[in-house]
Amino acid sequence: LSNTVTNRTIGNFYLDYGITNDLSFKINFGSDRENLRRDIFNTSKTLRGAAASGVADVNSAERSNILLEYTMNYSKEINENNSFSLLGGITYQEFQVRTVSANISGFPTDAIRTNNLLLGNNATSRLASNKQGNTLLSYLGRANYSLLNKFLLTGSIRVDGSSRFGTNTKYGVFPSFAFGWKLAEEEFIPETFDDFKLRGSWGATGNQEIGNYNSILTFGTGSNAVYNNQVNTSVRPTRIANENLKWETTKQFNFGIDFSLLKSRFSGTLDYFIKTTTDQLFDVPLPVASGFSSVLSNIGKMKNQGFEVLLSSNNISTDNFSWTTTLNFATLKNEIVDLEGLGPILTGNVQDIGNTTIVREGDALTSYFGFQVDGIFQENTNFSDTAQPNGRPGDPIFRDVNGDGVINPSDRIILGKAIPDFTFGVSNALNYNNFQFSFFIQGQQGVDLININQIESFYPNNFRRNRIAEQILDRWTPQNPDAKFPSAVNPFAYGGGKVNSLVVQDASYIRLKNIQLAYNIPSDKIDFIESLRFSITGQNLITITDYEGFDPEANSFGRGNTRIDYSSYPNAKTVILGVKIGI
Repeated sequence: LSNTVTNRTIGNFYLDYGITNDLSFKINFGSDRENLRRDIFNTSKTLRGAAASGVADVNSAERSNILLEYTMNYSKEINENNSFSLLGGITYQEFQVRTVSANISGFPTDAIRTNNLLLGNNATSRLASNKQGNTLLSYLGRANYSLLNKFLLTGSIRVDGSSRFGTNTKYGVFPSFAFGWKLAEEEFIPETFDDFKLRGSWGATGNQEIGNYNSILTFGTGSNAVYNNQVNTSVRPTRIANENLKWETTKQFNFGIDFSLLKSRFSGTLDYFIKTTTDQLFDVPLPVASGFSSVLSNIGKMKNQGFEVLLSSNNISTDNFSWTTTLNFATLKNEIVDLEGLGPILTGNVQDIGNTTIVREGDALTSYFGFQVDGIFQENTNFSDTAQPNGRPGDPIFRDVNGDGVINPSDRIILGKAIPDFTFGVSNALNYNNFQFSFFIQGQQGVDLININQIESFYPNNFRRNRIAEQILDRWTPQNPDAKFPSAVNPFAYGGGKVNSLVVQDASYIRLKNIQLAYNIPSDKIDFIESLRFSITGQNLITITDYEGFDPEANSFGRGNTRIDYSSYPNAKTVILGVKIGI
């Protein structure tokens, strides 16, 4: 039995006052407060509750977010062709969370549930509480200048301070500059263009999303120890302090073109960008002797660059029929430029499988790293002439990358990357009288995904575990020598490693994401309603992909850098019938 009650209060107040015609100030205050309580009771009829005579869990949380902003703005029109504006201000934001939890079991009856915890066995009780928060303090300024109504110049600067960083490194400075040129105002631009604009920008932004207190030494409950015939709870450090921890900085250069021509029949946006991230916030591995697995630090440099294209077309436009098309296309090349001498870093640990990815200079961030499988050993193999002398027919053939005659971790290579070479989408909308038809197709190419479900099927923890049918039905046997998958006989003796090219798979796809057909009944046909619309919508109806899992877009843990498919819920195919009535 579970019940959650949430009370949330959101408020906002602002004052915008004009001191003169050109000078004004604005004060903005916002508050978001939330109180939550969750009660869970496992009765004696449940598996957990039966063993403990009922188990009660009560959790409460208080969350608050307070924002205070003060800005001043000065705007001046020099003449009919030139104007400028100045803005300066300060902002303060505070986040706070407080939690309390209680757990107890051993109840004489299920009737009281979580309403009287004292009825439980006090010897089983556990209490916990926590309070944490962080604050942001920012100073900002911006200047805009319009020259001859066709040149636009903007400069801005932010000084952001975060309580999450070290004592002497809490503040970061982030400037930006931008320009725009309305080329459509120039005589040398053909009249075919309704709008034509060149723009460029450079700017820096900061990242402080590392959680609270990662720059300071914190303590937690350690192991129990017995002194004087009593059990005593110890306290131990939970992390290594890093007083020099500072903002991660991303600097981006962007150059773009916006255009529209033939009375807006065609329009588009073209962009080229280079984004460089320095002082990356990264968990740097530590030697086991340190007592800690890693320490959060600022290291390295990463670069992203690519093109983004958005095109729109009004293909047909008449009184009874219209057809519009929109196309988007984006490329991305990611590269780790510098790790400051740390060398390759293995990451992406998944339970008993181990690390799945690597961070290495010259490669894409968190590329999949493991063994290349070049085939399956057959019955006539002379294993003494291979790098797997203990192999058997039906075992996978792991590539001896360094040629030393031994298969070991030194033979691991980059097997793929989680960042696509390009993504795209195409949408079309057609209208004929009262009928509307639209569809949207999206896809990605040049991207891979590691299928953890296949790993667990290749290397099951026990013989009772479910296994993927295809791996068993198309496994190697003397009667099926051309099988796709190894024999599945004693897979833990295969050698090599669980992360290999059989489970890192091409995740490129093309998907019919959405399709809809609708009909609007003319309002003059029905007297007592204003509008009536019938529709049928399909979502994820068709996916073309070589990926062997349920969804090539899967990202089980929601991590932006390390993508894995681990029991991800399938992307449902959905058909929706809709009726919309306006009265």
